[in-house]
Amino acid sequence: MGRVIFAGALLALVASGSAWASDQDDVTATVHSFIDAINRGDMAAAAATHVAAPSIIDEFAPHHWTGPTAFADWAADFGKDSTANKITDSKLVPHNAKRLTVEADHAYVVMPTDYTFRQGTKTMIEYGSITYALDKTTAGWRIAAWSYSW
Repeated sequence: MGRVIFAGALLALVASGSAWASDQDDVTATVHSFIDAINRGDMAAAAATHVAAPSIIDEFAPHHWTGPTAFADWAADFGKDSTANKITDSKLVPHNAKRLTVEADHAYVVMPTDYTFRQGTKTMIEYGSITYALDKTTAGWRIAAWSYSW
C-alpha cells in the first residue's frame, strides 16, 4: 500500500512539474509574441497579447498608461515621442529571462531586452529590460502589466 501511495505521489509531482514547465514555455511564448509583433509594427497583434485593461510604464511621458485603452494610448504616445525625437527603425532584442516565476494563474518575468533604433542618422542602443506580469486567461497567458527600464 505504501508503494502505491509513493508511486501516486511521485506521478503527481512529475505531472505538476511538467505543467509548470509548459506554463513557463507558454509565458515565454506570449512575451516573444508581443516583442515579435512590436518589431513587425503589428500593433493589433501586440495588443492581443495583453489583458483587456493592462498597465504600462515606459520612459516617455506620460510614463504610465492603464485601462482598456492603455496599449493604444501607449502606442500613440510612443509614435509622438519617436517623431519628436527623430527616432526610426525601433527594434526590441530579447535575451533569456533573468527571472521567470509561475504561481498558479500568474507569472512574473524579468527579461533583458535591448532597444535599438536610429536617432536621425545615428544608430543607438539601450541595454535595458522589460518586467512583465502575466495572467492565465481562458485565451491563454496574457500580459497584465509591463515596464521598460534601462
